Amino acid sequence: MAERFRARQPEIETAVLALVERMITQVAADYDRELEEAERSPEQRRAERVQRLLDGVPVDVGEFGYELDAWHVGVIATGANAEKAVRGLAVALGRELFVLTRDGEVSAWLGGKRKLMTVDVERALSAQRLADVSLVIGEMARGVEGWRLTHREAQAALLVARHRPPRRLTRYQDVALEAAALQDEALAHSLIETYLSPLDDGHGGGTGRRRMLRAFFEAEHNVSSAAAGLKVDRSTVRRWRHDIEQRLGCRLHERRAEIELALRLEELCAPGGAERAPAEHSV
Repeated sequence: MAERFRARQPEIETAVLALVERMITQVAADYDRELEEAERSPEQRRAERVQRLLDGVPVDVGEFGYELDAWHVGVIATGANAEKAVRGLAVALGRELFVLTRDGEVSAWLGGKRKLMTVDVERALSAQRLADVSLVIGEMARGVEGWRLTHREAQAALLVARHRPPRRLTRYQDVALEAAALQDEALAHSLIETYLSPLDDGHGGGTGRRRMLRAFFEAEHNVSSAAAGLKVDRSTVRRWRHDIEQRLGCRLHERRAEIELALRLEELCAPGGAERAPAEHSV
């Protein structure tokens, strides 16, 4: 037995040394992580925990001081008075507030047991007299999953808000289609290329055709109403409609949603591009 042990002693020693080396490496790594954690500011550590929770990683939320089993509305505010604005909203609406400032943006959640209406948020915001503040909001949602979802909606609405002149409030529900399209810039430009670029050749550069499309859709495809809005006769509207349908290769009522979205995206992606000076009434 002793001889067998002595025969295997080098092998055992090598295994023990390898184990000790692994333990030392692990201890050193743990120490480095703890040191790095200690060097980060409390706000940085809080932001990291919030991001993990947004990513679906289980996190101890007790220290957040915010109830997740509630109704939430996600808010992202920008501007010099952004944090003051969201804190004022929370007070005015009687809601719990969870706020996080990152990269010049204030991400916030307003929570409570009662489901809010968007009009309540709009009313509370309009009562504030803070200049240089823009807010985007998601829709009301409940629980941890709702907390994540309403923030994602606010982020999507922010993508749209960044493409247009500043305004006090942008609601996700009002810009959901544009937000979805802008998630993929190539697809957004593809819509514009497919439904608007064919209108650009010829006299007027496509401005008159775009104006006709907007008037026609606003009139719910009624030729007489569109003609009145454009101050032209009905035969002109019919001629424009036929010309546009020929260029697009489809009937307008068959692709209304796509064409209207393309018009809105063009305004967002190239401010001023779709609102060129009106050309004379011809296509």
